[in-house]
Amino acid sequence: MLEALLLPFVLMFMAAVLWFSFVPPRRPSALTLPERRLRSRFKTAGLFTLVVGLGASAAMDRSKRFVPEKDDDIIGYEIGAGYSYPIRASQSKYVVDQMERKGGKGGIAAAEGLRWFSHLWQGRKLATTLALVSMGGFVGCFFLARYLTEVRDGMVSKG
Repeated sequence: MLEALLLPFVLMFMAAVLWFSFVPPRRPSALTLPERRLRSRFKTAGLFTLVVGLGASAAMDRSKRFVPEKDDDIIGYEIGAGYSYPIRASQSKYVVDQMERKGGKGGIAAAEGLRWFSHLWQGRKLATTLALVSMGGFVGCFFLARYLTEVRDGMVSKG
């Protein structure tokens, strides 16, 4: 399911890579030497971020492949004929009722959001998170390099 959600992001990422790689800025010859150096430093930093991030993500994914993900929230298992499901403390009626009494529906939503966010930084999901962050850093550096060039040329409207 996660792969289906990542597909639009990957397509946008590839479009951004093609755009920033092959479409030159409007007037690159009008840049001074310090501006060209700054632009090349941003591009180098973006490529470095991408390579190191994806390399670390691949190494982490490879090392965590056979390690089971642990979850401290499990209080038992529901076992039936041919299946078993974990019962989480955050899903028990008592805990949900107590959270709703103390924090309302917003408290329940906040607790679920925090649990989801904390799970992004554990196990194999950490490799995916690191890959996405490195891709975002790459696109951000390339965008910043292009944006600085276009601001200097006066092509970006202020407002």
